[in-house]
Amino acid sequence: MQFSHTEECRSLSGLTPSGRMLLEAMRHAPSGAAATLACFVEVCGDKEARPCFIVFLQIVHSLALYGRRRMRVGTAAWPILTPDEVALLKCVDAAINADDAGLQVHVEWVVRRHGAREFAAYLRTLATLLPEPMFGGVRAPAILAVEDDMALANGRAAERAAREWPASAFPAAIK
Repeated sequence: MQFSHTEECRSLSGLTPSGRMLLEAMRHAPSGAAATLACFVEVCGDKEARPCFIVFLQIVHSLALYGRRRMRVGTAAWPILTPDEVALLKCVDAAINADDAGLQVHVEWVVRRHGAREFAAYLRTLATLLPEPMFGGVRAPAILAVEDDMALANGRAAERAAREWPASAFPAAIK
């Protein structure tokens, strides 16, 4: 399976604030936990940043366990998105938009098949915590209302409200 990336999706200008936050977290991850947490605190505030940060750590951990190869991320000053950054952001976008087929395709491209289920669960959890999609796609309120009605009918609204966390990949909680 091949993915083609246009220049438009590799531009930093197309990212929303949530997308920029996740990109900065990916790029600061090699610097350590404090630098990565600061990326989430800057956008979400201290209270909302910690759950996002913990789920992000679980995503990074599952990438280390199940990734097809080592992720290539740019430095903090890199002017465009790398193909791996685009792939991860598209995974999160698919989870936010409840596009199960798109999520499965993107997840199986990023991680090996036996780790796809766990990785997708972490992405879905992160999607419940983020306020907007990664790329600048704005959905009309009428479409959102129809999706909310469909979600109620399917029982997804209760799942999103409960925010069930997947089993932690880390032995100790981070405070």
